[in-house]
Amino acid sequence: MLNLKVELDEGIQEYFIPNGWDEVSIIKYKKLMALQSGDVNNLQLYINIISVLSGMDKDSVEQISATDFEDIVESLKFTQTMIETPLEEKEYLLVEGDKYYLKKDFSQLTLGEQASIEIILKKYDGKLENAISELLCIFLRKKRDNGKLEKFKNSFMGRSEMFNDVMIADVHNIFIFFLTGRN
Repeated sequence: MLNLKVELDEGIQEYFIPNGWDEVSIIKYKKLMALQSGDVNNLQLYINIISVLSGMDKDSVEQISATDFEDIVESLKFTQTMIETPLEEKEYLLVEGDKYYLKKDFSQLTLGEQASIEIILKKYDGKLENAISELLCIFLRKKRDNGKLEKFKNSFMGRSEMFNDVMIADVHNIFIFFLTGRN
C-alpha cells in the first residue's frame, strides 16, 4: 500500500492507496468497474479512482499536489490491466477466521445453486463484476466435519456482505473456473 499524507483544512490526513489488485477488496473493485462506464476525461477518472481506492472524498483528492498526483497515477496503472491470477491455487480462503473452499464442479449444480445463479445474474443484468460477492455465497463453502463441502442453502446468501472485504485477486480465478466450466 502507498501511504499518502494530505494536508487538509482539518490538518494532515493519512490515506492508503493499493499498489496492486491483491490489495483491492471486492467492494472497491465493484466501484471501480462502475467508473469505467462513465464519460469523463483521464484526469477526472483518476480523481475518481483515487477516491474509491483510498476512501478520500473527491474534494480532498483535489488537494493533493500535482507531483504527488502524478506519482499516485503511476502507481495505479495496475487498474488498467487484467487481474493476475496466482499460479498456485489456494486450497482455501480465510474469511473472518473461517476457511472457505471452492466448489469446483460447476457441471453438477443443484437446482438451488442454478436458480440462485440465474436470479443473481438477472438482478445485475448479467454484469458479473456486480454480482461477485453474491456469487461467492454459492461458490465458496465451509467443510463439514466429514471433510465434504457443506450443501448449498439459501441462507448462505447472507454471507455476501462478508465477502465484500475479500481481495479481488484472491477470488478472480473462481470466476474463470465458472465461466470456462473447468472442473
